[in-house]
Amino acid sequence: MGGPAGMRASPKALCEGRIHIEAGIRAHLRSRLKLDASQREAWTRMEALVEPIDLRARELCATLPAEAAAPPAAPDKLAFAERQLGLRLEMMKALQTPFREFYQTLSAEQRAVLDRPPMMR
Repeated sequence: MGGPAGMRASPKALCEGRIHIEAGIRAHLRSRLKLDASQREAWTRMEALVEPIDLRARELCATLPAEAAAPPAAPDKLAFAERQLGLRLEMMKALQTPFREFYQTLSAEQRAVLDRPPMMR
């Protein structure tokens, strides 16, 4: 994401990097859960719900400057944050029921993986 020492990453690169990190966390969780066939099907259904929202998040990132520049004005930051949060809320609402159904299929050990507090960023 960053370049040589002292160089700032572009807003676009930082935004896209966050999407990559979240996708990596999902892949890591899937691997740690060691899902059986029916659980993998449920996971795949959830991923299918997330995919179009991720695409829209990437489109939102594409609106940002590709070069590091002066930080945007506070009102612009606020407007962008609102759009990002709107997408996150949309994802949470879309996953609410499918995730609950998926969670019910998990063993106690698998649930323990998901029930741990998230890693600090």
